[in-house]
Amino acid sequence: MKGIVTGKIVEWDKGETMDKLNETFGAWDYAVFASLLVISTAIGVYFGWKDRRTKDDKNYALGGQQFSAVPVALSLTATSLSAITMMGSPSEYYVYGSTYAWVAMADVIACFVAAFIYLPIYYNLGITSIYEYLNLRFGKYARSVLTVIFLLQSILYNGLVVYAPALAMNQVAGLDINIAIIVVGCVCIFYTSLGGMKAVIWTDVYQSVWMLSGFLVIVIVAAIDFEGFENVFRIAYEGGRLPKQYEFDPRYRHTFWTVLIGNCTGAEMASFVCQQYKDSDFSCLIVNLVTSISI
Repeated sequence: MKGIVTGKIVEWDKGETMDKLNETFGAWDYAVFASLLVISTAIGVYFGWKDRRTKDDKNYALGGQQFSAVPVALSLTATSLSAITMMGSPSEYYVYGSTYAWVAMADVIACFVAAFIYLPIYYNLGITSIYEYLNLRFGKYARSVLTVIFLLQSILYNGLVVYAPALAMNQVAGLDINIAIIVVGCVCIFYTSLGGMKAVIWTDVYQSVWMLSGFLVIVIVAAIDFEGFENVFRIAYEGGRLPKQYEFDPRYRHTFWTVLIGNCTGAEMASFVCQQYKDSDFSCLIVNLVTSISI
C-alpha cells in the first residue's frame, strides 16, 4: 500500500517489512534535536540566575511551592515516558500483541492512590524525601541501606535510559553512541544542578509537549495512510496483535490481570510512592494545592 501522507509504498501481503522505511536525519530533524538541547539548557540557566540569591533548600528541592497541576502532570508524564517506554512498547506490541497497553490504566490508578493516600503523609510530616520518612520510621541504618540500593538501581536503570536514545541517534543520524551519551547526559546534569526542581519541571514540560505532539502526528498520519482507524484495528486483529487478554493461565506472557493488578500493586505503585524524582514532583503539587485551599 502507498501512504497517502508519507508516500511510502509497502506491500504487506507480499511479506515486505518496515526495513525499507528507515531514513536518516534531515535538516529539520537536526534543528528540532538541537533546539531541545539548547532550550533545555537555557531553562536551567534562567532559573539558576533568577534564584541565585535564594538560600532556601525547599526552593531548590520543591520548586518554591509554586506549581499547579498542569506542569507537574506533564513533568510526571515526561519522567515516566523514558526512551525505554517509547522504543520498547511499540516493539512489545508489534511482536507480542497489545495486552501490555493495560499498563496505562494501572498508571492512572497508581497515581490516584499515591496522590491521595501516600503523598499527604509526606506533606503532613514536612519531609521532602522518601528517605527522610525511612529515617523517621525505621532509623538511619534503614535509610542508608535503601539509599544505596536506590542509587545502584538508578545507575543501572539510567544507563539503559541514556543508552537507548543514543542507539537510536546512532541509527538515524550516524552520531557516535559515546558522543550522544555524553552530550545528552551533560545537558541534563547541567540544567538540573543549576536550576533545581523548577528547571526540571519546566524542561519536562517543554520536552513532553514535543513528545505528545509527535505521538499525535503519528496517530493522525497512520489513520490517514491506512484510511481510518477501523482499518488499523482490522490489520492489527488479523495480524494477531489483539490476542486473548483475560486468561488466567500463568503461561501467557501478559494478561489483563497480570498487567493491571501487578502494576497497580507493584511496579507503578512503587515508582510513584518510593522513587524520589517522582515524589518530588508530587510534593510540589501537594504543597501548592494545600496552600491554595488554605488561602
